[in-house]
Amino acid sequence: MISGKDLEGWITAPDPLAAMKKAQNQTLHRERRERIATAVLTGMLANQNVDPWRDKIAVDAVFHADALIAELDKPKKVQP
Repeated sequence: MISGKDLEGWITAPDPLAAMKKAQNQTLHRERRERIATAVLTGMLANQNVDPWRDKIAVDAVFHADALIAELDKPKKVQP
């Protein structure tokens, strides 16, 4: 039987399942970011105080979406 110790120094092939899961997680992250940024942009455009024609309004929406995602992904604190 071959153990992990016997394989030290050998180049092993990457795990295709792990690569597929990583690619899927990246896609899910991009889609989540896009959905949240779209919702933020919609809210910004609905606000009468925001000029919809100003430069980089989409960049601002993505910035706010990233901030929201960071806040949502923080570990939950358990109240005693």
